[in-house]
Parts: sequence; structure tokens; C-alpha cells
Amino acid sequence: MKIHLYTQFFNEKKMAPFFYDHYKNIVDDFFLFDDKSNDGSKELFESLENVNVEQFIHSNPNCYIRSVLSFNNNIWKRSRGKADWVILANIDEHIFHPQLRLFLKECLDKNVSVLESEGYQMVSEDDPVDNILLCDQFKRGARFKQMDKCIIFNPNKIQEINFQAGRHGCFPSGDIVMSKKEIKLLHYKLIGIKNYFNRKQELKQKLDGKLTADHPHGWGHRYFLNYDETLKEFDHFLNESKILNL
Repeated sequence: MKIHLYTQFFNEKKMAPFFYDHYKNIVDDFFLFDDKSNDGSKELFESLENVNVEQFIHSNPNCYIRSVLSFNNNIWKRSRGKADWVILANIDEHIFHPQLRLFLKECLDKNVSVLESEGYQMVSEDDPVDNILLCDQFKRGARFKQMDKCIIFNPNKIQEINFQAGRHGCFPSGDIVMSKKEIKLLHYKLIGIKNYFNRKQELKQKLDGKLTADHPHGWGHRYFLNYDETLKEFDHFLNESKILNL
């Protein structure tokens, strides 16, 4: 059984090791697309085993979200006839199941073609410690239905995945057999409030001029939250969170 993982990234040197360590025993090949990072994350990824790095192309130069949407809806088609499963996950999105490869093998045998996840916004005031999986360090998360994403599917059974913006929903076509929500999607964005806010400011500056076309749709609005608004968002999820069984 072969599993391919696809993502695009920008300046992820802090999170890159956690992302790789989480998936390295699950995924056979990583296909990562660099969006002009300048912090050494590209070089870090290139040094890792089974990682292929290419340049991310903005298919719509004036609309960042549409460019990413086109990428997510099409890039995985490279794996047809080469992999049994594809995963499309951002660097801060960690799929969790205690025995994920075994579970995927069972799903394959049952002709399941799309896996729906149960989403959680993971939250902590502390910064991560190196060389420890995030799911071992941070187990506090708030149920977040917006993160119930179908980011694992069989590329040989799916004709089109038809993601919506942010992969928050999809309308797949093809031989569709959905699984129950037996996997968790752990979203490690709110780990360390200052790091989270600084990260948003960095992305906001990078994407300046590329979000204009996104605004009428409400896309990318979180990049523009000020610190007090960001803290309010953080406190909301912290108050809603509980310790997860990971």
C-alpha cells in the first residue's frame, strides 16, 4: 500500500520537523511545494528522506485562495496509478489515528474511497519542545466542525474532489464510499499565542495585494485580526477545549 502526501508551504521551519516526524512513518512519499520561503524551510525539507520539493505556482496571481484551491483540487491527480491513498494537509494539520496505516489498509479492503475526519482546534499557551510529536505534547483541543475535512482519499477511485476554499467541504465525484469519522484532524495553529499572531502578520505581509480578490468571499479575513482580536479567538478555543484521548 502506497500513501502520498501533498502540501504547499511558506516559511515553515519551526513547524516543518513536527510535520515530517508525524507523517514519516505513515507516508511513503512527500510532495511539497515551496511558495518562495526564505527562512530555510525549503532547504530543511530537501534534506529529509522521501521528500520531493517543487515550486508552488500561483495559478491566479491576484487571488491567493483560488490559487491554493486549484492546487488542492488538481495536484493529487499525479498519484493516480501510483498510490492507494493521498493526503492533502497543511503543515499544521496532523491526522491522528492510533494505527493509521493499518486502518487505511482495512478501508482499502472495504472499498472505502474517502475518509472524513473529526476536527479539533488544538490550543496551548506553551511553545512546542523539539523532537517530541505534537500529539504527545499537546492533547488539549476544542471540537471544531470547520476542520471536519476529507483530506484522505483514494486517487484511483475519485474523479474530482471538488474542494471548497480551505478544503472546508468537498463534493467528490467518482466511486464514492465514505468512511465514518474514525480519524481526528488535529489543527496545531494555536500553539503559543505570540507565535500564532506573529505568523499571521508574516503571512499578511507576504500576501499583501494577493488577497484583494478574496475579500468579497470572506476569505483570508483572519490574517487581518489585530492582537486583541487574536487573543479573543485564542481564549475562545481554550475555554472550549478538553483533554483528548490521543
